[in-house]
Amino acid sequence: MSDFGGGLTHKLAYEYQDEDVDRPYWGTPVLNPASGTLRVDPGTRFKNYNSTDSIYAQRVQWLRSVTDWRVTDALQFQNTAYAYDALRDYRNVETYVFNPANTAVIRSNTFLQRHDHQVFGDRVNGLYKGQLAGLRSDWSFGLDVSVNKQTRFPNSLSAVVSTVDPYNLLPKVFLSARHVARLQP
Repeated sequence: MSDFGGGLTHKLAYEYQDEDVDRPYWGTPVLNPASGTLRVDPGTRFKNYNSTDSIYAQRVQWLRSVTDWRVTDALQFQNTAYAYDALRDYRNVETYVFNPANTAVIRSNTFLQRHDHQVFGDRVNGLYKGQLAGLRSDWSFGLDVSVNKQTRFPNSLSAVVSTVDPYNLLPKVFLSARHVARLQP
């Protein structure tokens, strides 16, 4: 943070996130009946029912320039200029449930997405601490102008992908799983 005197300060902030998870784990299916107190078969705990080539990846950058101006104890302004850029990729089989007899796991809902997301903007806000009719009266005001662009490249399928042995599963690669899903009613 920089202090320029006269109540004027400036902060420049940059955040970066890079996450790349191969074969993400989305949880363990609960046993039926799936109501009341939910139960998990200890033999399936931490088994990964996702496709063998599944991914969850994101690269996010966020830049902010924040200028504060304390004109007086009663009046202050803040300006925030910002830029946000994110690219996310998902390739997963998302849902796993036991069949009614708890003898097999039904895998469904393939999710193949790319999110390309940018936001650019500027926000100005102010605060006035004063009195109105002898009572404390604080006033705030602001304006935010931004451009938000998100492009999604969806290719998802809500159908059943496969039914697998919950203990000796052989999940397939994503594209093979999608092919199987299209063939099922």
